[in-house]
Amino acid sequence: MLSTTAAIGLTLVLPVPFLALGIKVLFVASLLRKKAQASKHWHQARAIIEQSSYDVSTTSIGSASEPAGEFRRMYVPKIKFSYEVDGRQFRSTDLAIFDLSCNREPVVRELMAPFKVGTICVAYYDPKKPDLAILLPGREADTWKGFLFGVMLIFFGLMGLGVVWLLSGGGTK
Repeated sequence: MLSTTAAIGLTLVLPVPFLALGIKVLFVASLLRKKAQASKHWHQARAIIEQSSYDVSTTSIGSASEPAGEFRRMYVPKIKFSYEVDGRQFRSTDLAIFDLSCNREPVVRELMAPFKVGTICVAYYDPKKPDLAILLPGREADTWKGFLFGVMLIFFGLMGLGVVWLLSGGGTK
């Protein structure tokens, strides 16, 4: 059995950071999701596409002890557009609130198809911060991953608290 002081020390050192980080991840994911939803109601401006492409990022899959035999490709949309708000010119490189990178090239190609260089389209800008504009309002991408990661961190934090409680003699009289 651990002493009470040691149990309190373990409680603070091991599981609490998992709980704190999990809560923070859930909070940030929630804020981003709300911002993505709010972008549907942002003001609109006429935009001109200045640059439209996608980059390919390649990462090897393997460990330090094993040579990489496989590669993972991510296709990263690249956009640049200009728009005007109240006589002021702005530029943005944001397609949506979230990163829309994908591991399937046809999906990214289809996503970028309407945004060819020279195309006139609608930009949605935050009326409180007109320098923040996107072309795809309401796109939430993979918000569920943020929520899942936050819940997992909280779960591990609670499990750690339970282990410390058991090791400190919790439940025995």
